[in-house]
Amino acid sequence: VVYLDCALRWRWYKREQLRRQQLVEVCRRMVNELGLEMSVISAEFSPDGSKVTYYYRSMERVDHRELVRNLHATTRLHIWMTRIN
Repeated sequence: VVYLDCALRWRWYKREQLRRQQLVEVCRRMVNELGLEMSVISAEFSPDGSKVTYYYRSMERVDHRELVRNLHATTRLHIWMTRIN
C-alpha cells in the first residue's frame, strides 16, 4: 500500500513537472512573438490548479498585459506574473 502511494505521488509529480515545462515553453514562445524584453524562468501552479504564476527576469519594467491575455486565452487559467531580480 505504501509503495503504491509513493508511486502515485511520483507519477503526479512528474506529470506536474512536465505540465510546468510545457507552460514555460508556451510563455517563452509568446514573449518572443511579442518582442518583450524579459526572460521567463519558471512556472508554478496554485494548490487548486486554477492559477499559474510565471517568474521572469527583466532589466526594466515590462508591460505584459497582452502576454497575460494571450496566455489566459491559451491555457484558460488565471495568470500571475512575478518579476525576480
